[in-house]
Amino acid sequence: MTKIKPTKLYEKIEQGSEENSVIIDVRSEQEHSMSHIQGAQHIPLSDIEQSKNELEEYDKVYVHCNSGNKSGQACKRLKSIGLNNVVSVEGGLQEWEKLKLPTEGEVSHGISLTRQVMIAAGSLILIGFVGAYTISQWFLALSAFVGAGLLFAGVSGYCMMARILSNMPWNK
Repeated sequence: MTKIKPTKLYEKIEQGSEENSVIIDVRSEQEHSMSHIQGAQHIPLSDIEQSKNELEEYDKVYVHCNSGNKSGQACKRLKSIGLNNVVSVEGGLQEWEKLKLPTEGEVSHGISLTRQVMIAAGSLILIGFVGAYTISQWFLALSAFVGAGLLFAGVSGYCMMARILSNMPWNK
């Protein structure tokens, strides 16, 4: 997979040498609205294959996410359907912001959707464990259900808890 360091991509953008290119953000809508690389278009990872016709018009498609993992998945998916102009931004937005490169988005940065999922899942597992220890062994089913959901999310790339949390009022 082809990768590019954030500083190198920023230099190319500043020099204007990337006229027929696009930057794609494959994170959730909530994460994209909070902060993204300047000029990045939002195409969620789950919809990336449907954008093939649009993306093949560009010489280069730079893909970013939060840490570089989802952008790597997106690049692999796009390459598997015949798109060879894709490049993953190393380290994602975390590295981009660490280097203090320009971003766009809301001024107020709430808790990211990924962290919200971790907090919710951890809380439910802990409630299941404590409930099983103090009330009934049946509370272990809650921990097992959440664990199975996290396993499914990791394998499939689809997280129902993230989908539910993204529709909560504080994420609007």
